[in-house]
Amino acid sequence: LGSILTMTKNFGEAFERLEAALPLFLKVWDRIGEAKTYRALGDLTRARGDFEASYQYFRDALEIHALESEIGAMAEDFTDIASSEYQMGRLRRALLSITNAFRLHISLDDLGSTLKRLSTMTAIARRIEGQLPTAIACQAMLASGMETLDPELSRELHDEIKTLLLEYQQIATDEKVEALLEALGTDVTAFHEECLAELLGDPSLAILHTDDQL
Repeated sequence: LGSILTMTKNFGEAFERLEAALPLFLKVWDRIGEAKTYRALGDLTRARGDFEASYQYFRDALEIHALESEIGAMAEDFTDIASSEYQMGRLRRALLSITNAFRLHISLDDLGSTLKRLSTMTAIARRIEGQLPTAIACQAMLASGMETLDPELSRELHDEIKTLLLEYQQIATDEKVEALLEALGTDVTAFHEECLAELLGDPSLAILHTDDQL
């Protein structure tokens, strides 16, 4: 009922209903029901524009889903966490969270969701200073993944990569450009991981590494 009220934008009553449901799930030790309620509260507070609260609710849901080994739900939690972080301007954190979702979707062989996460990763990386190589790597993986599903879109993505490369050539050393071009021709996935490893060098972001959260 709380979720339905959220969809009808009756936020006040929805919040009360969802908050009232939490103790009931805790009483019967229904962890999945509890996690779903946290997710619903996250959706509600995000719809209200309270992204700090939605971030925390989605993190609460993630913690439970991780304990229950609900991999698909964890992927969705990371996606929602990234959305809240993005809205708060925490772009580096959002990039790492959406990358966690991307990795989980890969583990589930969920190609459609994997490609959607790659698209989001590209968009976020393009907004982060110094992360243009990450954006290019994500775009390259996305273009490759779309070759069979949508050849025309794949060609458009490859054209965008050329534009991004020209942009990168204006700001990077010849050595870095050559390294990126080599990666695009060999193992772009490994290069993408290297870019993220550099990002993780920031101690304030280390908690968001996949190994720390799963």
